[in-house]
Amino acid sequence: MKITCVRPFNHTGVGQKDSFVLPGFCRQAAEIEKSGKAGVINVGNLSVKRDFSHVKDIVRAYRMIMESDECITYNVGSGTAYGLDEMLGFIIGMSSREIRIEIDKSRFRPVDTPIVRCDRSLIERRLGWKPRYTVFDALKEMFEYYCKG
Repeated sequence: MKITCVRPFNHTGVGQKDSFVLPGFCRQAAEIEKSGKAGVINVGNLSVKRDFSHVKDIVRAYRMIMESDECITYNVGSGTAYGLDEMLGFIIGMSSREIRIEIDKSRFRPVDTPIVRCDRSLIERRLGWKPRYTVFDALKEMFEYYCKG
């Protein structure tokens, strides 16, 4: 029996529930954009850095793993950690409206790891997988999706 374990890191894209941080930011910014007025995005801790991948890359990694003969554990992620503040800044930059950020301490986690980043060297070395997209590609797609909706 072929058994493979996968440790996927954060991934995102169109269709992910807006209760997750990045689609939530995109939805709020798109709603402000569509309103034609200035607005506010409520956030939690923006100082953490996270390794987010585009869901398209993660699905491709899963396919490559399933098609391989390897029976090992793979980390699957971009290998790059960006600050939530940087990703939110990118999202706000896509809007033509004035958007303020308000920090809501109730959204902070009691314990939060400052940086989470994937070491993808094994899957890249063994299967040749590496990301084709960035988290910023996913953010652009999600923002545009919510603007159309």
